[in-house]
Amino acid sequence: MHCSRINSVLALLMLSLLGPALLKAQSYRIGAAPDWVIQHDAADAFISDTACISGGVEYVLVDRQYDLATHAAYYNQIVKLTTADGLQEGARFSASVDPSFQRLTLHSLRVIRNGKILDRLLPNQLRTIQQEKDMDAYLYDGSITVVSDLQDVRVGDLVEYAYTVTGWDPTDDGRFHRKMDLAFSLPVGYCYTRIIVPAGRTLDVRTTGHASAERTVQKSGVTEHIWDTKDIPCVTVDDGAPAWFNAHPSLEVSEFKDVAALKAWADKLFAVDMRPSGELAERIQRLKELPDTLARMDSATAMVQREVRYLGFEDGIGAYRPHPPGAVFDQRFGDCKDKSLLLVSMLRSCGIQAEPALVNSSSGLRLNEQLPRPGMFDHCIVKATHDGTTYWLDATMTNNGGHASDRYTPDYGYALVLGSGGNELERMSVNNTGKIQILERLKVAAIGTSAELTAEVKYSGRLADAMRNTFANSSLSDLERKYSDYYSGFYGPCEVLSPLSGTFDAARNIFTTKEHYRIPQAWDTLNDGRTLQLVITATGIRDYLVVPTTPQRNAPLYLGQPVDIKQRIEVSLPEEWNAEPSTQRYGGYGVQYVSSLQVQDRTVIYEITYNVDSSQVAIADIPAFYAQQKSISNDLSYNFTWTPNVQGARSPFRAFSWGFVLILILAAIGGAIAVNRYDPPADPAFPRASHEGIGGFLFLPAIGLCLSPLLRGYQMLADEAAILRLPEILHMAYPDQGWSLLAYGVFAQAYNIGMLVFNVLLVILFFKRRTSVPLLVKVFYSAVALGLMLDAFLYALLDVEQLSGLAYSTNDLLRAIVSAAIWVPVFHLSERVKRTFTLRRSTFDDVPPGAWTDMETYRPGNALSPATPVPSPSFGHEPPTGPLTP
Repeated sequence: MHCSRINSVLALLMLSLLGPALLKAQSYRIGAAPDWVIQHDAADAFISDTACISGGVEYVLVDRQYDLATHAAYYNQIVKLTTADGLQEGARFSASVDPSFQRLTLHSLRVIRNGKILDRLLPNQLRTIQQEKDMDAYLYDGSITVVSDLQDVRVGDLVEYAYTVTGWDPTDDGRFHRKMDLAFSLPVGYCYTRIIVPAGRTLDVRTTGHASAERTVQKSGVTEHIWDTKDIPCVTVDDGAPAWFNAHPSLEVSEFKDVAALKAWADKLFAVDMRPSGELAERIQRLKELPDTLARMDSATAMVQREVRYLGFEDGIGAYRPHPPGAVFDQRFGDCKDKSLLLVSMLRSCGIQAEPALVNSSSGLRLNEQLPRPGMFDHCIVKATHDGTTYWLDATMTNNGGHASDRYTPDYGYALVLGSGGNELERMSVNNTGKIQILERLKVAAIGTSAELTAEVKYSGRLADAMRNTFANSSLSDLERKYSDYYSGFYGPCEVLSPLSGTFDAARNIFTTKEHYRIPQAWDTLNDGRTLQLVITATGIRDYLVVPTTPQRNAPLYLGQPVDIKQRIEVSLPEEWNAEPSTQRYGGYGVQYVSSLQVQDRTVIYEITYNVDSSQVAIADIPAFYAQQKSISNDLSYNFTWTPNVQGARSPFRAFSWGFVLILILAAIGGAIAVNRYDPPADPAFPRASHEGIGGFLFLPAIGLCLSPLLRGYQMLADEAAILRLPEILHMAYPDQGWSLLAYGVFAQAYNIGMLVFNVLLVILFFKRRTSVPLLVKVFYSAVALGLMLDAFLYALLDVEQLSGLAYSTNDLLRAIVSAAIWVPVFHLSERVKRTFTLRRSTFDDVPPGAWTDMETYRPGNALSPATPVPSPSFGHEPPTGPLTP
C-alpha cells in the first residue's frame, strides 16, 4: 500500500510536468486535406446584399464536407476583413475538439493580400487551451481548443483556414446526424455543403425555408448529397421571436430511421446500475415510511433538487451517459441526466412509476416537426405516474415549491420518454401558469400634497419560485432599494416607512411581499400652472404587457409563459370624487383583459385582470394584436385631475390675488410717474445746439428696449397669466414648503410688473432724448442682471429644481450680464450719448410743438448699419417652461 501511494504521487507529478506538452502533442496535427475533399476556389464568389454586412467581416466562403465512411468532417472558410473591428474578430483562428474521441488535423491557415498568399500555419504560434465555454453553467466538457492570433493582418486581407475533425459521438454507434443552416444572419458569397454516404446506408434529408435545391451525385460505391449556393443574402428576424422559430433556411440529416430507433438509442445509453445502496438506500427507506404516495414524490423531488447540486463533468463518454444514482448521491452533484436518473431510482423504490424524459429547453414545441436525431435534446427531466395522473418533474430546479400537480415545471413541449414510454414523442401537459395578486392602497392626505402607499403582492406557481429565488440570492438592502426605485419611477421620490418584507407560505406555495412608503409630492402640476394631477397605473400588469414595436413583423411574437394577474388599486381621497363607474374588456389572441372603476364615498377602486394562456402570436395576427395591446396599455392608468376653478376649492390667496396684482401695477405706475419727474441738467460740454438725433450704434439699444416689453408682456400673459398668479400656484403646488415659495412667487410677480412698467417708460424717454435716459438705461440693464442673479440664487436656495424637476437655465442670466457689461459703460462714457440725450422735461413744456423737427431728422451719415437687437431679458425663465412655472 505504501509503494502504491508513492507510485501514485510520482505519476501525478509526472503528469503535472508533462501534461501541457502531452496536451499539445495529442490535440492536433498538421497535414494535407483528405483525398475525398473537393477543394474550392472562391475567386468568383460575390456578395450583392452589402447593406446587411456588419462587424467589418465579409464571409466569402463557407465550405462543409462530411464523409460517413471515415467519420470525418472537413471545414474551410474564407473571410474578408473590411474594417478595424473586423481585424479584431477575424484575425483569430480557433477550432475545438473532444480529445476523448476526436482528432484535429490542420490543413491551412493563411492570409491572402492582393493575390499573394502568406502562410500563417506556424506551429510556434499555435496555442492549445482547455476553454470551458459552459463553465458558468457548471458544465465541464473537457474540450480542447487550438488558437492562433495571426500576425500582420490588415484591412482588406482575406483570412482562409481549413481543417478536418475525425471522430463522432461514440454513443451514436457510428450513425450520422446534423442540423445546419443554409443561410445566415450575414450574407455569404458561396456556401457549399457535401455529405458522402457509403453504399448500404440511408440518410434521411429534410430542408426548411427557402433552402437551396439538393444535388445527388452517384459515384463508385457512394452517394453524394450536395447543396451549392452563391450570393446568399442575410436573414433577419424581428426581436421577440419564440426560441423555436428559425427563419433561416436549414438542413436536417439523420441516419436514425424513426422515433423508435431514437428511443432504442436512448434506452441503451441510460442502461446503468439503478440499485440504491449505502446512504441513498437509507434515505429511500425513510421516504417509504411516509404514509402518502404523493408526499413521497414531493420529498424525493425536493431532496434531489436541494441536496444534489447541479454540476457536470461531461468529458468523454460522461457527456452522453448518466452516472449510477448511488454514485451521484454520494458525490452530491450531477448534471441533468444524473439528477433525473437519481430521482427516477428513488421514485421507483417508493412504488411510483417513473422514467427519464429527454426534452429541448428552447425549441421543444417543434420537436415533432424535426427528423429524429440525438441532437434534438439538450435537457433531461422525469415523468412520474400515479393513479393514472402524470407528473412532470425537473430535478435541476431549486426553490421549486408546491405539491404534486401544483409544482411548477416548464412546458418543454415534446418529450422522448424512455423505458416503458411509447415509441412516439409525448406532448407534455404541465401546470406552468404563474399567478400574481396585487393590492395597492394609496391614501392621499390633501389635494396637491403627499400620499401614503402600501403594497402587498402575492406570487404563486412558478412566480413564487422565482421570487423565492430572488430573495434567497439578493441582499434585503439591495432589494429594498430596487423596490423603492420602482415606485419612485411612477410617483416621484418615495420615503420608506416600513422595511420591505418577503414571506413564504410553503403549504400553499405563495410568496408575499409587503411595502410601505410616503410620497412627499404625489401630485403633478400641469402646464397651465394650476391644474393638479395624480396618475395611478396598474404597474404589475404593465410589466407583463407585450406590445410589439410595429404592427408588421416577419416572425411570431413570444408572449412568455402563461400568467394570470389581478391588480386592485384603492385610492382614499380627502373628499368625494366625481368619477363615473366604468368597465373595459379586451380579448383574443391568447389574452383576456378586464378593467373596472368603482367609487365608494371617498375611495376610488380600480381593478384589472390580465390573463395570457398562449405563448406566442402568429405573424398573421400581429396587426390586430398590436391594436389590442395598445388599447390595453392606454387603459392601464387613471388620472385624478383637480383644478381649483372647476372643483370649487379656494386657495388662501384667491380672494385677493388679482387685487394684489392691481396694487402692484398701480404702485409701478406711481413709481414711473416719479421717475418721469427726474429731470437732470444736460452736460455743459454738450449744449442744446450740439444735439443729435438717435442714430449710429444707438439703434441697437433702441431696438432692444422696444422689443423687451413686448416679450415680457407676452410671457406674463402666457398660460393664462401664470406669472401674475405665481404666488398662488407655487403655494398650491408645494404646500409642504410653507411660505418660502410663496414669497419667491410674490418677489417674481412684483419684479416682472415693475420692470415692465419701467421698460415702457424708458422707451418713451429714450425717444424723447431726455437727459435722464443715460442714468435710467444704466439702472435698467443693471437691474435686469442683478434680478436674474438673485433669481438663480433663490432657485438654488429653495431647491426648486428638486421640487419641480426643471433645471435652471442660465441663458437669460448670461445674456443679461453681457448686455449690462456692454451698455452700462457705453451710456456712462459715450460722447454720442451725451450729445443725443440733452432735452429736459421743462424744455418740452416751454417749446411749441414742431419746434424741434429739424433735430428729429434722421442723419444717415451718422448712423451705423442696423445690427441684431439685444433685448432686455425677462426676470426668470420664459413661461411656461421656466422654473417660475412649476
